Amino acid sequence: MDIEHDAARADCGPDEMSRRWLDQCETGLAGVLATRPELRRLAEIPLLCGLLCALYQDGNMHLPCRRPRETAQGWPVRCPVAVMRVAR
Repeated sequence: MDIEHDAARADCGPDEMSRRWLDQCETGLAGVLATRPELRRLAEIPLLCGLLCALYQDGNMHLPCRRPRETAQGWPVRCPVAVMRVAR
């Protein structure tokens, strides 16, 4: 997880406010992973770790507690918290 946040810090440049926000995200996500073993296992895979970091940041430092429901057609119902932005 350190690698992903270090890369994000490098992208934000000298903006101190963004750096503090990233520090808060890193600390908060580490706390979430400490209490949720299912997510901690996912974070061991670098690609999924990056996705968890992006989801946590995009979700205003929140991760959904469960999977989105599926409709009768099998498509997931969009959960506003779980929607991720496409890479910038």
